[in-house]
Amino acid sequence: MGCVYMERLSYVDEVPVFYDINHLPNTYLPRITTRSFENKSLFEILRKHYQIEILGGEQKLKAIKPDDKIKQLLKLKSGQPVLHIERKLTTNKAGFNIYSTIYFNSDKHAIFGSF
Repeated sequence: MGCVYMERLSYVDEVPVFYDINHLPNTYLPRITTRSFENKSLFEILRKHYQIEILGGEQKLKAIKPDDKIKQLLKLKSGQPVLHIERKLTTNKAGFNIYSTIYFNSDKHAIFGSF
């Protein structure tokens, strides 16, 4: 069935703070690659257009030394750590789990939420 691979870089006040890599099953998602995701929530698009709801999940968080790609994308200083998050999100569709790898610059911002 394959998967849909998506990378997103999010900004706060024109500063990159959040780099997100998602893997979604290529099922229940007709024409998803033709949609624009700019300034839109992935979860809102899944809910509104595909009736896919996030039910919960699990995640692992760890501060790491970023590689050169992450340093460049998030404009990190040399030696500055980044928060690395690995997530598995479950949904209301059987067998439809979303896997994410997130890099977050928590130097000036916090991340919070529940699921």
